[in-house]
Amino acid sequence: MLNSARHVALLVAGAEKAGAVRDGHEGISPWEVPASAVRGLESTTWFLDAAAAGEQPG
Repeated sequence: MLNSARHVALLVAGAEKAGAVRDGHEGISPWEVPASAVRGLESTTWFLDAAAAGEQPG
């Protein structure tokens, strides 16, 4: 269903999600990381806070 949408946005927050964000960008593996296979027909945008992006505080 998501892959039939014209535009898809994923909102990710928190340091505990940093590994999932990394895994989602390393390749397509829908069984291990479902979000890695989500693609909008025209665009796919990931919105991340600093912690989910893997940035260290300070």
